[in-house]
Amino acid sequence: LSLSLSRARMPDVFFKKGDDQGSLPIAVVFASLGGYVESIGYSRLFTLFVGPMSGNTIVLAISSGDKDGGLAATRGATISVFLLGVALGTSIRQVLKRFDLPYAAPVLFLAEALFLLLFLLLDICLLENGQMTATGWAFYVLMPPAVLSMAIQTGTIRRVGALTISSTIITSTLANIATESTNILFTLYDRSRGRHIDEKALADATWRVGALSGVWSLYLVGGILARLAYNHIEMYSLLPAIGLLVVLALIDFYSIRASRSSSSLEKKNALNSTQGAPGPATALASSSTSTSPTSPTTTTLTSTRTAAAQSTDV
Repeated sequence: LSLSLSRARMPDVFFKKGDDQGSLPIAVVFASLGGYVESIGYSRLFTLFVGPMSGNTIVLAISSGDKDGGLAATRGATISVFLLGVALGTSIRQVLKRFDLPYAAPVLFLAEALFLLLFLLLDICLLENGQMTATGWAFYVLMPPAVLSMAIQTGTIRRVGALTISSTIITSTLANIATESTNILFTLYDRSRGRHIDEKALADATWRVGALSGVWSLYLVGGILARLAYNHIEMYSLLPAIGLLVVLALIDFYSIRASRSSSSLEKKNALNSTQGAPGPATALASSSTSTSPTSPTTTTLTSTRTAAAQSTDV
């Protein structure tokens, strides 16, 4: 599952033609990043989920039932910001696509990194003032950049081939692992009884279980690493995540530039070769022209035959 950077067309490593379909390596990298940021957000924002909105929806329901307006307001605001973040990421992709600019991946990577950096800087400012409570005004200052970063990531890559993958919402991932694994067990049982099975379908299902398991495992590992880092350096533990996003953005940007330059050069060379190469008719005409001058030997032979003909007539 390592990220391969040796492919001829590097943009395909991250996105497929600039849409929300990515490769498996970048999906598992994003899964670890999602777990990492989620762990830090949960630790800093008073058990707020900055990525999965199902937990926030339940808290919103409970706090509303308990008539806890302050807590309900925080969760309602979080869900609203998350929706805006997904819409922002989708809008960026649509605008770039309409202008035929294949830079969706680096732009979204940098946008997420920018929001995480803002999350860190705002936290530093609030800590200096000593003002931070679970429902106070400072929460509404610190929450948006954290939620926006995860909202953009949620909409960045949603598919790997025909497989739906989320790097921030893991419930559906676990459900799909269980479903696919159960289907595989029944298929293996049928094969053991000598029944005909679709071997390709079995192989595809096995691949899907491996891919989804990798996503879940990397999400878990990312969360563990984030908690360990947060216990020692607190919010500065966001710096590795920010650095990783910037590196991915730069790699993808320069690889796209190189790919576009290479494609333009190939088209130019193909056009030049088409214009410069003579066609069959031209080549035939050139050949006829080059052989038209009469050589001295041919002229002498013709004169001799003419003289012989005249002598015969006489």
